[in-house]
Amino acid sequence: MLTSQTWRRIYGHLSARLGCPAETLRAPGLRVMAHGPWLAGYQGVYVWRMETDGAQASVTASTPEALVDEAQAALAGVGQEAALDSAFWLGALGPRVDLIVGPSYQGYLDGDVFHPAPPDSARALAVDERPALERLARACPAEEWEHSDIQPDHDPIFVVSGEDGALQAAASLTRDGAGLVSVGVITHPAARGRGHGRAVVSAATTWALARGETVHYQTLRANTPSVAIARALGYQDVASALAIRLWGERAQWAARP
Repeated sequence: MLTSQTWRRIYGHLSARLGCPAETLRAPGLRVMAHGPWLAGYQGVYVWRMETDGAQASVTASTPEALVDEAQAALAGVGQEAALDSAFWLGALGPRVDLIVGPSYQGYLDGDVFHPAPPDSARALAVDERPALERLARACPAEEWEHSDIQPDHDPIFVVSGEDGALQAAASLTRDGAGLVSVGVITHPAARGRGHGRAVVSAATTWALARGETVHYQTLRANTPSVAIARALGYQDVASALAIRLWGERAQWAARP
């Protein structure tokens, strides 16, 4: 079970992201609201679904102001599951839909639930190994590298290298909010299924927990090997998210469910 401090951090981050009080996000039911400041530049719909103690989940759909009434009307009477259904949004918004990303797994972890991997294979990237990280990026499909959320300029970066010195996997951390960091990970396409991804995520998680952080892990639910890494390390399955980007995206911000 996650600690009460961890839950405060999670809800604090979500309140800032979705622009509504934590009490609203904890309440069961389905709600549609206009984008808050964090999502203000996003021309699309962002859906967040969390389990609650009751029979219903808590589902929040954040949309541009001009789309609130339409989204409420579309969701009325269809049930909570529809909010995370790509087919539902394609039917409701039609040709305005540009890209749908998700549903995604949203996991969180603190020291009470962490099951670390053996620490012998992963290490921090050395300063002079930046070219090796660039070679790892080039070896991975561009979309996978982008979705991995590896931040090359964020130290430390944790890696596993092969006998030839080539990097097999990497993980980095990005600050999500007060006391909350998000881990990003990628594994070389030729080195998958060997535990390297789990090793670097474990090392990054260990580093963050030693500093009193709560760690967030997100990946597409369809990416079952990535979800398996999180579950093996003890990440708790807290929520799912879906981002529906519409044509006419003008801002640089992009939703990352």
